[in-house]
Amino acid sequence: NKTDAGQLLNQFGCWKNIVGASVDELSVCPGLGPKKVRRLYEAFRKPFSREAAKRRKEREKDANEREDSKNVDDDNKQVTEGDDKKASA
Repeated sequence: NKTDAGQLLNQFGCWKNIVGASVDELSVCPGLGPKKVRRLYEAFRKPFSREAAKRRKEREKDANEREDSKNVDDDNKQVTEGDDKKASA
């Protein structure tokens, strides 16, 4: 919950430190009992599901293709503008 998140950030300073913390380190955080500590620790170390990873990769691929397409369009526009300048000179 929000209080636990605040306690963790106060204790560890940043999310990277929280994710890298051991069970013992998480256990000293006020308000976190053994059950929460174990679940939090396991959540940070459990691999993502294959389906979620597959969907993420597909989204990234689509985004990269859109970016590549935009860059090609921008390059073509610059070439056309350059040709127009040459023709008017």
